[in-house]
Parts: sequence; C-alpha cells; structure tokens
Amino acid sequence: MEFVIWETVPVDNVCKLDSIENVGRERDLRRGVAFGKAFPLNARFPMSQRHRKQTGLADDLPNSDRLKVCSRRLVDFLEARMLERVEFLPVVVADHKGKVASAEYSIVHAVDPLDALDAAASKPRYSRILKAEIDKVERLVLDPKRIAAGRKVFRLAGFRLPLFVEKRLAGEMAAENFVGVEFVPLDEYEP
Repeated sequence: MEFVIWETVPVDNVCKLDSIENVGRERDLRRGVAFGKAFPLNARFPMSQRHRKQTGLADDLPNSDRLKVCSRRLVDFLEARMLERVEFLPVVVADHKGKVASAEYSIVHAVDPLDALDAAASKPRYSRILKAEIDKVERLVLDPKRIAAGRKVFRLAGFRLPLFVEKRLAGEMAAENFVGVEFVPLDEYEP
C-alpha cells in the first residue's frame, strides 16, 4: 500500500482555531491515545482572536493544535469506510464572541500510532527534552512491512505531526472536493 500525508490547507475567509479547550488529556490527542467514551462532552475550539474577520467554516479547519477538526460531511464519509483505529471525537466550534458557530465538527483521531518509520532512510532528529519524540526528519520514508494490514489512516509513533492516509482513500476524498483538505506525497513533505 502507498500512503500520502493529509494536510489542512487555509482557505480565504475560513476561520482559524486556537487550541482545544476543556480537554484535560490534550497531549493524548497528539500521542494517539484512545479516548473512547471518556472524551469530554464540552470540548471546544474557539476561533482565533488574531483572525477576527475570518469566520467561514470548511471541511477541515486549521488549528494551532494541528489536529484534524472536520465537518460532519467529512466525518460521515470516513465513518462509512469503517476505518481501523480511528476515533471521531465531537467538538464545538465557538465564534469570536464565544457563541456556538457549529456543533457539527469532530476530531478525526488516529489512535495506536505505528512504529513504521524507516529511521535509517529518514534520519530523524529527536527532541532534546522528550527523547523518544521526533522533531523532524531529513526525508520521510516508511517501512511498509511495519504498517498493519487494514490501516488506512495512522500516525507514526514518536512523530505526531503528519497524518498518513492510504493513497486510494485519499483519491476518494479528493473526488468529494472537501474544502481545506490536501494530500502531499511523502517525498514532498517538508517538516
């Protein structure tokens, strides 16, 4: 299987979100730890005060946490594919005044990250503080033998930033014209 990276693309007038609120385990979102029913019902993303004129909503909203905050339409599309090890965690998007702009968004949360980075080819640079976490790579190369069969969306263990999507699924998503969604080949990834 071949994979690409799912990027969130800013779109004119689409809001930018600040960090998630009311989630005590927010680091677990970046680490791919499952929440299940323990995810807070009052989780929300406020629109950024630095971008007060941008109020539009898209299928994939840019946010300072670099999570996948996705519309009901995109979530329904992904849920219909019964993806392995992916949770859909409902959140509210709040406008600049703190009022609900939409309650129809969810975080697309890939859990149980895979140890599938080809370290020799990727030449990772590890964090000085969190020794097991990768800050960046020289090149992004996956070891296909370490990608579990059936995993179409995943994160890498220790490298939280890129979200990988199986290329065929990415093509299906692209055909739906989801706004704010872009796919980047691994060899074009710039950390």
